[in-house]
Amino acid sequence: MQIYLFIYIFFSSFFNINGSICSFKNAIKDSVIDFEPIFNLYVVDMGFVGTYESNIYFDFCTNSPLVECNGIGINICQKLSSSEIFDLGSLFNVIFSDNIIQVTYKATVVDGALSTCADPTAYEKYKRVTDFLFTCDKDVPEKTVVFALETQPCHYEIRMVGKEFCDCDSCAQIHSSCYNGRCQCDQYTTGETCNQLKIKIAQVISTSINGGRGYLFGDFGSIVSNFQVFIGVIQCGYTSLIDPSQIEILAPPGSGFQSITITDGISSYHSPILFEYTFTTCLNDCSPPHGNCDLAIGVCSCNNQTFGTNCELLNIRIDSIISTTINGGVGYLNGDFRFMTPNFKVFVGETLCTDVELVNATTIRISVLPDNGFKKVNISDGISSYDSPVLFEYINVPCLGNCSQPHGECNLFLGVCTCDNQTNGIGCEFLNIKIDSIISTTIIGGVGYINGEFQFIIPNFTIFVGETLGTEIELVNETTIRISVPPGVGFKNVTITDGVSSYLSPILFEYINVPCLYNCSQPHGECNLFTGFCTCDSQTNGTGCEISRIYIDSIDPTDENGGKTYLYGFFGNTTSNLFIQIGDNHCNNTQQINETLIKCYVGIGSGFKDVLLQDRDLQVKVEKLFQYFAPITTNAPKPCLNNCGGPNQGVCLSSGCSCISPWIGNDCMYKIVNIPQPSINYSNPITEIPLFESINNTNKEIENKLFISLISIVKLRELDFNSKEVNSFTFKEWEFKIINSETSQFKTNFKNSGLNTNVTVTLQWFKTEADFEFGNQVIKMNPSSIKYTIEISEFKFLSKLNQLQLIMKASISVNKTSEICADKEFGETSNGDDSNYLKVQVDNHSLYGRFIKRALIDSIPRSIENVQLDSSMNIVDSASESQSFIGISVPYFKKQIIIDPDFSILVGTPSNSFNSICSLNDSNNFSKTKISAIVISGFFGILTVLTIAIYSYYKKKHDRNVINELRLKMTTKQVDILIYKSDANVIECPGSVSNENLKRVTDFHFNCKKNVSGISVISASESQQCHYEIRMDSKDFCDCDNCAQNHSSCYNGKFFIGDLKCEYTKLINPTKIEILTPPGSGNQSITITDGISSYLSPFLFEYTFTLCLNNCSQSHGVCDLSIGVCACDNQTNGTVVENPRIYIDSINSTYENGGTAYLYGYFGNTFSNLFIQIRDSHCNNTQQINETLIKFDLGEGSGFKDVSLQERDLQVKVEKLFQYFAPITTNPPK
Repeated sequence: MQIYLFIYIFFSSFFNINGSICSFKNAIKDSVIDFEPIFNLYVVDMGFVGTYESNIYFDFCTNSPLVECNGIGINICQKLSSSEIFDLGSLFNVIFSDNIIQVTYKATVVDGALSTCADPTAYEKYKRVTDFLFTCDKDVPEKTVVFALETQPCHYEIRMVGKEFCDCDSCAQIHSSCYNGRCQCDQYTTGETCNQLKIKIAQVISTSINGGRGYLFGDFGSIVSNFQVFIGVIQCGYTSLIDPSQIEILAPPGSGFQSITITDGISSYHSPILFEYTFTTCLNDCSPPHGNCDLAIGVCSCNNQTFGTNCELLNIRIDSIISTTINGGVGYLNGDFRFMTPNFKVFVGETLCTDVELVNATTIRISVLPDNGFKKVNISDGISSYDSPVLFEYINVPCLGNCSQPHGECNLFLGVCTCDNQTNGIGCEFLNIKIDSIISTTIIGGVGYINGEFQFIIPNFTIFVGETLGTEIELVNETTIRISVPPGVGFKNVTITDGVSSYLSPILFEYINVPCLYNCSQPHGECNLFTGFCTCDSQTNGTGCEISRIYIDSIDPTDENGGKTYLYGFFGNTTSNLFIQIGDNHCNNTQQINETLIKCYVGIGSGFKDVLLQDRDLQVKVEKLFQYFAPITTNAPKPCLNNCGGPNQGVCLSSGCSCISPWIGNDCMYKIVNIPQPSINYSNPITEIPLFESINNTNKEIENKLFISLISIVKLRELDFNSKEVNSFTFKEWEFKIINSETSQFKTNFKNSGLNTNVTVTLQWFKTEADFEFGNQVIKMNPSSIKYTIEISEFKFLSKLNQLQLIMKASISVNKTSEICADKEFGETSNGDDSNYLKVQVDNHSLYGRFIKRALIDSIPRSIENVQLDSSMNIVDSASESQSFIGISVPYFKKQIIIDPDFSILVGTPSNSFNSICSLNDSNNFSKTKISAIVISGFFGILTVLTIAIYSYYKKKHDRNVINELRLKMTTKQVDILIYKSDANVIECPGSVSNENLKRVTDFHFNCKKNVSGISVISASESQQCHYEIRMDSKDFCDCDNCAQNHSSCYNGKFFIGDLKCEYTKLINPTKIEILTPPGSGNQSITITDGISSYLSPFLFEYTFTLCLNNCSQSHGVCDLSIGVCACDNQTNGTVVENPRIYIDSINSTYENGGTAYLYGYFGNTFSNLFIQIRDSHCNNTQQINETLIKFDLGEGSGFKDVSLQERDLQVKVEKLFQYFAPITTNPPK
């Protein structure tokens, strides 16, 4: 059965988005073009009842998948009748070739109703291949029909009848497109293949056989932009479309007739009109008879008299012209005239010269008529000519100085000037003025006056005095001119000029010498008569060297025997007339070390003395500046009491008893007690020394005594010459620092009259006997003694006659109130150390203090006085406590004092002196008072046992001294230990009986908890009778088990920041430590160590940049952020650049007319903000010469004036410093 298929193609989407036609032929090449035809296949089958209609959708121009079939089939589908759509299978492949599209898809079998061209046994198992073969026929009607014939199963032969499906062969590229099988030309071309340019040539203007510029006329409105023109086969070197009707060309050389072709390389135009090359004639026919024309080439051949294209130029040359004046006359032309024609003429401008003569081959003489200006010179023989490059210049008849334009007008024919009324002279070179007299200035310059006749003076005139231009010139009236002149000397010419004309005064300007102020205070200064300024010596300054610079700042004291002393201050360069007197003594052997230091020798004296220094006429005197201080004395001899204790305790010398260690005292009857080093008080320099003594009393009972010795600094006070207190200073806060295991240091300060005075107390413990030097004296330190070294810095005394007194307190007490005596003793030592001693005694124990009777005062050993102050102080003395106050008095000082007392504990016999205070046991009076005393004594006895137990425990463990800590905590009621006595029998404990006269044995067992914080608490519980378990909850009370060797404190270490040790550490409280860090940067580790054990902090120490105080006063300093220190400019100094250095020393005077002045002092490097004012007048033209000299101009005035100088935020003002003095006058005419 043959099936005819009629396929109607509906082009609902025929063209792609690019607007180009997609051809089936070469479909692969055109696959970038997208269109989508729809094929409707009508299948006629006589054997079937129904008609099968298949819609196949193609995308011929891409390789993308085909369109879905209503969401059921993919890519290719078949529609049965109008109700069902069957999927023909998924698209497998599409192959494009020149005239075939082969579509491969998987077959679908529907009850065998459709021939599938594949194995009907399985769905989508085999592929169905359908070939579509295309043919083309252009010569058909417009309606497009595609016939498809299934020549064999699954092979359709499709004939595409229509121009739209046929491509166009041989179309010109770029200029055409294919449509319906035909070439479609663009606007520039025509023809079947679009190979002809759409232009037309109507006329041709040819060139000569040499080629050149030619023109084509016609219709060039549709010509392409990149066209080329060929003459014959040669391309024109240049083409240009002048307008749509004209083309300009540069034709190559040629001959005869040549074709004309215009092309763009693809399409072209061949002109029907030919290009005709013509012969060329010579221009001007070669100026006969000077040349002949070569018609073949159109070139002239000239004779030796001419040259040029057409022999139009004469072969001559003019090098120079000798002109005439504007009156005319004979002139000369110089050059090369060897080939000059015979009958030549010469024109100067438009005028023909007469009497023209060729003098020789290089010179022509001519006669010219009168004229002016520059004129061209032309030589001609009527056919050829020559234009001279050199012009003929008519020379004016000169006037002198061109009449000093604009003051005169020159008659060029006569050479005579006609001057205006402001000038005269042949060339109007003189100003028409007259000077009759001149009021000059001094040699420092200033304002002067010129008198004369100036009614015809010009407006913008200047005046020179000598070679110097005057300033501030003013025409006061027709007879007076005012002028400011700079400094000068001698006689000077005066010239008035406007830059063209001038006037030289017959009268000279005389600079008048100015005498120096005070004649420079001879012999201290030298006057410069040219400037009027003084050059002062090193001892004076000021305008007239009238101000003395010498002063005395201080002088070293001597003892009353006199001797060498040094004066400090400023003395300049002294002369042989130098005289120094101290009191009534002349200071001899005077020697000046430098400008600030003088050495001399003074005689004996006492007290404070005036100091007088005189050199020539300069003198300075300072009252009560020098001090004779008392010489260091020795103690008076003492009698040897008690045989100095015997040969084993002391030796009797002429000065008294000299004791053998460990014995001490004026009779060597007291023995130094060897005690452990006292604990450190971290708050202030108080030393507390506890001492226990356990003895058998008269009742053969063991008696325990606790002696407490205290040493403290009470206050500092200033005394007048009557020893009356005028100032008092107490010390509240101290800074603590440990120097080493035996030395600690305390620092404090106070402010007095604006001055900070520092007090440093250094405590040094001497475990063994040692010698040290103080004030040029060797002092022996006893074993188990403590030395106080007290340094006091500069102090501001109310008077130099006053003295400073440091008050110290020493006391000793015991926990016994009966059958005991207390005593105190103050006097001089007898062992040769020239000291005072203080001995405060309770029972048989004493606190012994030694006060050396000398101090280092301003680094000089000097005598001081130690005074017992008990009568004026509130002392508390009893039988169980003895205390005393010692005042260490030092005289007036400037820089520093150092004093050095020391203290020891002595044991000896109880005191029985008349002054002793005793408490005796009255056996006949057993009163309630006595019972109370016994109760209290019992309390203290138990407390003593408890304290001894604690002390023994911690001493054994080598930890800190708990006795003081426990006592202090009891005092502050942090621990209350209460012992009750009842009427009932005392509880019997093992080893004891119920008898108060016997001992009750109580065991105290201590537990320690180290890892606690906060307040320290001691708690006790009686775990069993007479056995107390005490828990001490604090690190402060705990020893360090298994600690590193040599530890005496568990927390008292040293600090390190990075690898650098901190110079100062202080434990403020249990939660805070103060340190003095070394310089550094960035983040550094923190290590606490004592050299054996250490602690590495998890926190880092971060160094920050240090800001400078007040930001270094802004513009005057730069802050070094690493150290927080200001680098000041040269106008300031101080920590925060707060102290200005600028000052005004002097200023030279001027006349009342004002003028130039000079300011002397120190000004640093000034800025544009510099402002100087003399009273109410602002100074102008300010110029800084150097750091000590400023020059400026000021206006007129009179009398004395204040001078103020301001530079940015710095200002200095000096009253009545500047003086206007009256000018030197002349007598009026008689």
